[in-house]
Amino acid sequence: MPQSDPDPNPNAIIPVNIPDADSSGVARALAVVPEPSLREAIDSWLRATTDSSSPRFDDLARDKGKAVSDFFAFVNAMPDQVGVNDVKAYHAHLESKGLAQATVYALLSRISSFYKWLNDLPEIQGQLPNPVAAARPKAPKPYQSESTKSLTDEPVARR
Repeated sequence: MPQSDPDPNPNAIIPVNIPDADSSGVARALAVVPEPSLREAIDSWLRATTDSSSPRFDDLARDKGKAVSDFFAFVNAMPDQVGVNDVKAYHAHLESKGLAQATVYALLSRISSFYKWLNDLPEIQGQLPNPVAAARPKAPKPYQSESTKSLTDEPVARR
């Protein structure tokens, strides 16, 4: 009786044939990354870390792919060549675009998640430093931006 191959590693980088366009926009998001192996890694990461049963899978995968792809297009480097200063420069770039602190934090968190996933791969096993971990800002306090503030007891009591 022939033995079947063991279950494939869910974190393995699987070559993916990315079509020119798809309904989710993932291919468009990944198109800014010129290196095919990096595109495949990003695609494998977002599919491995996004719940495929979610009705929002396509949107989530597209947004995650865009966040990480835009970062690597900005730094124009492979993951093992990115340093803390690259992350800080990207952080400043995002802020210069007028993005809210919570948005910047969310985008940098997705990049950090990609590095964590890479480090969990058997081929890498923690040998790749996560430059985002040293450069990511603290999480912004919810509902305390200039445009959104939580109510205090005094305005609530007046109603």
